[in-house]
Order: sequence, then C-alpha cells, then structure tokens
Amino acid sequence: MDLEPWPIQIHPPLSVAGSLIGTDRLYVFLYKYPRLMHKFLGKLLETWLLLQEFRDDYYGQVTESIGLCDDHACFLPEGMYREFVLPYNKAIYERYGKRWRYLHMDSPIHHIARILVEELKINELDVAATEDLARVKPLFDGKVVMHGNVSNRILTTSVSLETVKDAVEYCIASAAPGGGYIFDVGGELYAGVDPGKVVFMVKYAKKVGRYPLKNEPKP
Repeated sequence: MDLEPWPIQIHPPLSVAGSLIGTDRLYVFLYKYPRLMHKFLGKLLETWLLLQEFRDDYYGQVTESIGLCDDHACFLPEGMYREFVLPYNKAIYERYGKRWRYLHMDSPIHHIARILVEELKINELDVAATEDLARVKPLFDGKVVMHGNVSNRILTTSVSLETVKDAVEYCIASAAPGGGYIFDVGGELYAGVDPGKVVFMVKYAKKVGRYPLKNEPKP
C-alpha cells in the first residue's frame, strides 16, 4: 500500500527546547547558560534535519517548500531572537524552503518583522490574535501572505454575534485592502467554541470580504 508523504511534525529548535525542558526553564536558561543552550539547539537542529532527510529519502522526494511552527520564539526580544532562533531556522529554510516558506507563531511578531521579511524571507505567515493586523499590515504588505487573526475567545457561547461581526470587519478592513490576506483564526480552533458561531463567522467573512471591499480606495 502506498502511503501519503508525511511532514515533519516537530517544531524548530527553540520551540522544541521549550517543549522538552518547559518554557519556565527555557527563557531563564537562555540568559544564564547561552553556550550550553546553543549546544542544545544545535543538537535539535541536527535531529530535525536528519528526520527531514530520512523523510525525503523514504519517499524519493526533494522538499523545496517548508512550514515551521515556532510558538515560543517571538516572546524573545529582537537581539535574543537573532542569537537563538535566526541561525537555526534559517538553516532549515535555506535547505528546504527554496520555493516557499511558511511560518506559524502564536504571539506578537511586529518586533521581528524585518527579520522575517529580509533575512528568513518568509512567504506566508500566521498572525496570532495577540497581534494587531493594522500594525503589521504595512510591515508585510506586498511581501508576505498573512493569515489571521480572530481570537477563539469570541467564538464561545457567551459572546454576542455583534462582537463576532466587529472582529471580522476589523480583520478585513485592516489586512485585506490590496490583497495578500487570508481570513482565519490564525492557527486552530480550541475546545469550547460554539460551532454555530464558527459557521456564522465564516459566512459573514465571505459576505464582507468580497472585492471590491467597502471603503477601499479604487486603484
């Protein structure tokens, strides 16, 4: 029986490190033991690349488009991101992202936007609900396709449909003008959301997200 090619279902080095030792230790150890952490991250990168190489050899493929989920990384200030994330993620993208590079991060990213665009050369990015689309739209406009960023919190039964409408309208107005934006929740739906509100949200987004957008200047 032929099997469908499977992706590597592990995060890049820094987020793997957080999963293994806990985020409470991760950020402290980066400050206290930087040399040791670089050795740790180097081993995690080596393991990631070995798994990807095995995957490609097994299926007889050459991966040229890659997506990473790096949820812990953007809690770091820019300087520490450059030191403990950039070299490791860049090694993955340069080897396996020659055609397309995707990134998911569950936290604000405006402080590292220039790195993502100019140095990691990200093509597609999930924007978490903790970030303001209006703030990052100018940073990524015309360079990165953005997804996001409705919060799951507004999809619970206690939240009004007007609140859902407001959130959808804000996302569309902030990020959709000119294109390069895909409306979604910026990652996944969590347990406890109201399925009816999810359906309502999608239908409303399709209604107000049609081009030409309301109040969008004509080209």
